[in-house]
Amino acid sequence: MWELLEACGMDYLNRLEWLIRTDLTYSGDRLYACRLEQRKSTITSISKLGNRSAVICRNILDLICSGVIIETDEIKIDDSNRKMYYDLFMALYRTERTYLDRQRKEGVRMAVENGVYKGRKRVSIDRLKLEKLIDEYERRVITGEQAAKELAISKSTFIRRYREYRKNS
Repeated sequence: MWELLEACGMDYLNRLEWLIRTDLTYSGDRLYACRLEQRKSTITSISKLGNRSAVICRNILDLICSGVIIETDEIKIDDSNRKMYYDLFMALYRTERTYLDRQRKEGVRMAVENGVYKGRKRVSIDRLKLEKLIDEYERRVITGEQAAKELAISKSTFIRRYREYRKNS
């Protein structure tokens, strides 16, 4: 180990700094890291990134964040202007998502008023099995995660049903 550290000009072990200074790979502690190669992506048409503006913005943001150099006929995004384009596309993405969320909520509200939308149906759970698992959960025999897994529901749904059960009993 000391030979590896000396080869990098280090006199102590700092795994991250060692990864930065060397071309070798390190896979201890379930950490896997590799040097980011400069990637270039030429996009001939923005429409190939998606069919909705929010999807296109999201895909461009993913490319910007992954360090890809993006070139189209109109723009070039590289390290010199990456932050500026990130801020621009993030603002566009947030605006579009806000608009779409507002439209979706309005559509749901109108459907509820017209009696078309009644919401999602509750997941049905065997009452006897739920009571048994709640008893075990209260006695700390099992955890909430284990009870939820046994009922094939999420932990948050189990906790919600547990609270409902306690409130009604």
